Order: sequence, then structure tokens, then C-alpha cells
Amino acid sequence: MYTFLLLIQPIVFGFQYSERLEIQLDLDNSRISLNGKLKVPSETLAVFQTRDCKDHIQKMDCWELAKCLYNSTDMLPEKEIAKIEERDVCENASIFVLRDAYNILSLLPEKLYRLQIDRKIGAGNIVKVNFTLDGEGVEKLGHIRDCAHQPKRVFQHPNGEDLIVRLSEEQLSKNPKIIAVISYQSPARLEVMVDLVLKTKKNRQNEKKDDDWFSIILISSLGWQKEKRRRKRETMSFRIGRRYFSKQSYDAIIIGGGHNGLTAAAYLAKAGKKVCVLERRHVLGGAAVTEEIVPGFRFSRASYLLSLLRPVVMQELNLKKFGLRYHIRNPNSFTPIRDTHGSLTLGMDMAENQREIAKFSKADAENYPKYEHFISEITHSFEQLMDYEPLDLQKPIHKLLPHLYLLFKTVQPLGLKNAVDFYELMTAPISKIMNKWFESDVLKATLGTDGVIGLAASPMDPGTGYVLLHHVIGGLDEHKGAWGYVFGGMGAVSNAIAECAKTHGAEIYTEQEVQEVLLDGNVAKGVRLTNGKEIHSKIVMSNATPHVTFNNLVKKESLPADFYRSISQIDYTSPVTKINVAVKELPNFLAKPNHGTEPMPHHQTTIHMNCENMQVVHDAVMDYKNGRYSRRPVIEMTIPSSVDRTIVDSSDGHVVLLFTQYTPFSPKDHEWTEEKKTEYAKHVFSEIDAYAPNFSSSVIGYDILTPPDIQNTFGITGGNIFHGSMSLDQLYLSRPVSKWANYSTPIESLYLCGSGAHPGGGVTGAPGRLSALHALKHI
Repeated sequence: MYTFLLLIQPIVFGFQYSERLEIQLDLDNSRISLNGKLKVPSETLAVFQTRDCKDHIQKMDCWELAKCLYNSTDMLPEKEIAKIEERDVCENASIFVLRDAYNILSLLPEKLYRLQIDRKIGAGNIVKVNFTLDGEGVEKLGHIRDCAHQPKRVFQHPNGEDLIVRLSEEQLSKNPKIIAVISYQSPARLEVMVDLVLKTKKNRQNEKKDDDWFSIILISSLGWQKEKRRRKRETMSFRIGRRYFSKQSYDAIIIGGGHNGLTAAAYLAKAGKKVCVLERRHVLGGAAVTEEIVPGFRFSRASYLLSLLRPVVMQELNLKKFGLRYHIRNPNSFTPIRDTHGSLTLGMDMAENQREIAKFSKADAENYPKYEHFISEITHSFEQLMDYEPLDLQKPIHKLLPHLYLLFKTVQPLGLKNAVDFYELMTAPISKIMNKWFESDVLKATLGTDGVIGLAASPMDPGTGYVLLHHVIGGLDEHKGAWGYVFGGMGAVSNAIAECAKTHGAEIYTEQEVQEVLLDGNVAKGVRLTNGKEIHSKIVMSNATPHVTFNNLVKKESLPADFYRSISQIDYTSPVTKINVAVKELPNFLAKPNHGTEPMPHHQTTIHMNCENMQVVHDAVMDYKNGRYSRRPVIEMTIPSSVDRTIVDSSDGHVVLLFTQYTPFSPKDHEWTEEKKTEYAKHVFSEIDAYAPNFSSSVIGYDILTPPDIQNTFGITGGNIFHGSMSLDQLYLSRPVSKWANYSTPIESLYLCGSGAHPGGGVTGAPGRLSALHALKHI
């Protein structure tokens, strides 16, 4: 009988505490006994900060990396488990654990198809556990917690199928052949599945008697690979930090695993290049990420809707093949009115839209189709620029002819009159555009908010018309201008792109922070990590903001003075605070009361509050410019769980995402302490109560990200969601700065691939694609 301890460190609402879980191995009877239960709302395998035993690893085949011979009944004290050193592992074989193996599935051979154990849980029930690999991955998984099952989503297959078997306590007790596995899920880390596998003498008849072994396999959603790509043993020899790098030199290193960095990696890998992606955080996606902050509720923590992702990116990377699924919203906009309890609902049905608008103005109802046609004509022409890199004015004129022709094709269909209207839309305040078309306040404010989203500006400020254009230029499938919810949250977008990149051979590593770009003279030759390790490459691509790239990753002395001055002038001002909320019931709006507990059509929309007229929005901006958060903040509410139940565990709870403006990065009279963040969150909740009185009382927990939080969490300078303001002086030929708008930099072989480059912010994938295509010309 062999015994050892697991130290479980659950993280619940930010508090961390420990529980002991003793595991006994009875090799003769093929049984594992677990003494002690986990009685926490969300279990985390915050596994043993361990070191690998080099001697063992060198003797193992790749797939045997996850095993170790236990030949001692000694047990280290609990407090030492998290402090175990490499020499302790080699000297004490009773404590040998494997660090996070994010690519463990790629190490498993095809012959490993079925592993079975009998597991005794708690005081009575014995559940037979089958872990099946059918050549494409796990067929079915279940989840058990303290014998009384509570449904829990572990992760999804790349094709989008839910792999969870919903087990009841009765099923567990009556059917010993139920396929099941114990999983521990962390709200602060990637979803991790832990499978304890026992292989006895009977299974290894041809091997030595002392070769019975016990293994711990950690599998994360990042490691899921649909293809059965095997790696040679020698590829595991180069180790950096807590991950294994297969090479010391690559064709391309991507700094940052945001969706644009992953997109660049996918295009480069498709072209046959050896690519390495290095992400600072524990999870991929940058701002396009899904995280469980409140146990049982998975938030699209930063970006939250899909529309702007370029169709060419979706098609060329075949993202639907890699699991991207989404729900197209209809209706898509709901604006309740505080004083009258009226409302305006808009969707994809023009006749229905006109009926809604006619409640406020018959003239507006007649003009609305004309306005939509006008916007459609402009976006149809303008969006071509989204898929091509900007003019490089440093090239000879004869090499610019193809780009000049593209610009001509962009403007030519508009005609002279529409070209003038296009110029006005690009330069005028959005309030002027709205006043030109409509007379009803609620319609003007609802449509006009697209001109100030993420922008520290009033609808009365020049240039806000373009920001509206940027936000209506997207669509989903054949539905122009449509917005949708991604099943599994926005992290599923990043995961699909990552799977595409990995399928074509890209290597992706998390928790690897780049300290600086290595230079040989004026040429980028690789990167140095914060742990001191160096990786070399032919090119380096930065998904970080221009500020981070040229202040943190490259020394100022290595840059031309005029270029650095221009970079220093980029505006990163942001008025945005995102609040992700777990609630026990749907908001019940006075304008459209709930009928029971089921979501109503308006619950799937973007719900605009404090948006009755543009003056309310302007007043909110004035508070911001005076150094305080808005007394009536502009609030955009979305409820993705109204259509996607995979992001919540409970049957009646919901995820509510609040995109709020305007909040200063550095308020005039205070810092963003936890107390002040709580004060602001409650202020926002009370504003929502004016429209839906049950909201505050339904809140279970929340995650608030002020501009400094967005900067510190995601590395986004100033908390600006676009990697730099989308103002006219920071677009196209001037993004990030003039003369350097084509993804190149003054450092040879160093490129920008993030939203700080053309065409700018939003989950578009365009900067990643265009920068990769540009870089391929130079590798």
C-alpha cells in the first residue's frame, strides 16, 4: 500500500485556503482510495510547484513523461509539498509529480486507447472510470463532486460538441459502469482535468516486477489537439521555465497570445514557418478571453460580442472547423426609457424596426431605411481597406500603383455626392450626422452611441462619426451589421485560432513573459524572457501595444529619435470600465416585464441605459473631463447566457456583462482602490435598478476592471481597448505613426501585429493577418 498527499488550494472569491487529500494506492487490488472530501464551490488543482527529475525524464519515452515509480511509503509533510526542490524529487521517489503538461495529448501514442480503474470515493460508492481516447480525443467525460453530482462543464471538443455526461447521484449509485472522471476547476486558471491512472502488473506482463507505476496526467484545454501529431523524444530536451520548447530557434516569435498574435501565428504556420507564441498570462486570448472569476460563471472578461472578425480570416483559417460557433442576435438593440418606461427595440427586420421607430416619429420611420442604405453603401466600399495593408509612402511611386488603384476602387462606387457625405461622416460629430437624419432623441442616441464606444469623447466632438462606421462595418455570415454571442465566450474565438495555428505546427506557450527583444545591431534576433532564457528567431512580431513594444521591449536608445517622439504622442486615453456580473435571475425591466424565468427577446440584445438622448451622454462625458466618474454612466448591458447556457453551471443563474463609460484612468480626487471600485460598481447597479429594479438584489458576485485594471491585467496601455484611440489622426497612414503604417518598424525584422496597427481595434484578426502576410515577404 503506497500513500501520498495532494495539496488542494481552492480559490474562491479571491481567498485561498488549503485542504489535505490523502490518496492510497493498492496495487494488488487495483484500487485507489481517496480519504477526505473537497467541500468547496470550485476546486482548483493548484498543483505542487514542482521540479522534474532530469534523470527520470531522460530515461522515459515521450508518452511516459507522465509516470513515476512509487517505491516508498514515506510521506513528506504537507507544508513541504509546494516547496519541493528538484533534488528532493530525485532522492524521494514517493513524491514525484508532473508540472502542467499543456501539450500532453500530443505526447500520447495512438495505442493508448483505454485506461480503466476502480475508484472508491468517500464512504460508499465505487465508480468505474473509463478514460477513452478514440483517435480524436475523449469521447465522454463526467464530473463528480463529493459523490453528489452537480453538472459541470469541463471543456469542449474542437468541433463544438459538449463532452459532459450529466450524471445524477442516483445514476452514480446504481450504474457502476458510468463513464466518469473527477475534475478540478479553477476560476483563476485554465480549465484543468486531472485523471489518475493506475496500471498494474497484470497490464504489463512482459515488464519487470518493480515496474508497476502510478501517473498523474494534467490536461488543459490548451493542450487539446484534434490531430494525432507525435513528437520525437529529442524535441523535449530544451526547457525554458515551466514549459518545454522544441527548438532554440524559430522562423518567427510572436510576443503575446492575443487573438491578433494567434492569427499572425496561424498564417505564418500555414505558410510552413516554424512559429513560437509566447503569452505572459496563464490563458490565451488577450482581451478575447473567457475566464471563471465567480465560481460557476464564465465571463467574456474584456471583449464580449462578435461581428468585426473579418470574413477573410474566418474563411482562410477555417475557424468553424476548429470549433467556432456563435448565435446571431435578432433583435440586437433595446433601449429602455427611464421616465416613461417606454422602449425602442431594433433588429434585422426592417418593417418591424419601422414600426418601433414610428412610436416616436413617423418621419424617422420613413428615413431609417434610407439611412441604413447610406451606411451600407459606405461600409461596403470602406471595408475593402480593412483587408489590405496601408500605402507605404516610402516606396517609389510605381510600386504604389496597386494600392492607389485600390483606393480609387474604394471611393469610385460612392459617386461624387456620396463621397462628400463619406467625408462628412468621417470628420463630423456623430450628433451632426444623427440630427441630419432623425428627429427622435432615443433613436439618435441609440444609433449614436456606436460613435463614442471606447472613446473619451462626446457625441458632439468631431471625428466620432468614423468610430460609428468602424462599429457597423462588420457582420456574421451573410448578415451585414449583425452582432452575435460566441458559444463558450470570446475565449472560444482565440481558442479556435490557436487550434488552427497548432494544427499547422505552431507552438504556443503560456506564462512566458518576454523581457526584451534581442538585437544584433539594428536587427531583431529573438527574445529574452523574464527568467533570463533566450530564444532566437528570424523575425519577431509584437502583439503588444506600440507603447509597450517601444518602451518596455526595445530600448529607447535603439530607436530613431523622431520615431520615438511620434510613438510617445499616441493617445491611449480610455473611459471604459467593464463589470462582469453573476446574477441569480434575469433583469426585470419596467419597460418590458419578464414573463416567468425564461429569457425574452430583448434579453439577448445590447441593452442601452442612460441613453435616452445625446445630452445625457454628453453630460456623462463632462463629468469625466472634470476628473470624476459619470453621475449617469452610459451603460451597455449584454446577457450572453440568455442564449448560451454553457457559460453557467446553475439552471437559473445568468452572466451579465456591463460596458460602462465614463471613468477616468486617474480620477481627480481618489485612486482606484478596492473601496472606490466597489463604490463605482454599486453606483452602476443602482443606475440599472432605475430600469430593472431587481438587478442589485440579484447580484451574486462580480469582477470589475477599471482602466488601470485593464492595463495591468491585459497589458493594454491606458486601458484603451483599441491599443490606441481610433481618432482620425491615428488611423490608416498614421497608425501607429506616419511613415510606419505597414507593420514594419525601424528595427529590422521586428513587426507590429496587434490592434495598434492598421486597421485598429476590435476583434477583427485583420492586423494579425496583414502583418503576417507582410512579414512573409521578408522571411
